[in-house]
Amino acid sequence: MQVPVIDRPVVQGVEFYNQDNQKIAFLSTEWASMGIFNDNYYGYVSEEELMYIMEKFYPKMIAAHHSPKKLCNVQALEGAAFDMISDWFEQTLLPQLIEAGMRYNAIVLPEEFFANLTLDLYGDDSQQANESQRLFGNQNDAMAWLNSL
Repeated sequence: MQVPVIDRPVVQGVEFYNQDNQKIAFLSTEWASMGIFNDNYYGYVSEEELMYIMEKFYPKMIAAHHSPKKLCNVQALEGAAFDMISDWFEQTLLPQLIEAGMRYNAIVLPEEFFANLTLDLYGDDSQQANESQRLFGNQNDAMAWLNSL
């Protein structure tokens, strides 16, 4: 099977491009000194692309940079197969991430989507059910939560 993603190391992380040379992700080590591993997604990302990026790079980068906190920003995502890989993520990858040292995960969603989702799931955004993972409508709030831990 041909790898669906081209990875290019850059100064503070790794950029990922699809076969059409469109940037689809950036895994950043910019905040590693604060114990935060940051991943950002752009445009449309397929199931195969997501699994490749997550499986090949997440555990290594979290362990190498001693990052117990992860900030996942999907505000610029136009579409992705996250729902297609949720079982795989939970059963296969999440135990690897925990073993690598990840303890907290902040997910930044597009603001409008976040508002609707939190109303549907929690009634309001102050009633997040999972203390190790939280959803946010902007990166500043996500960073504030991670920095408070």
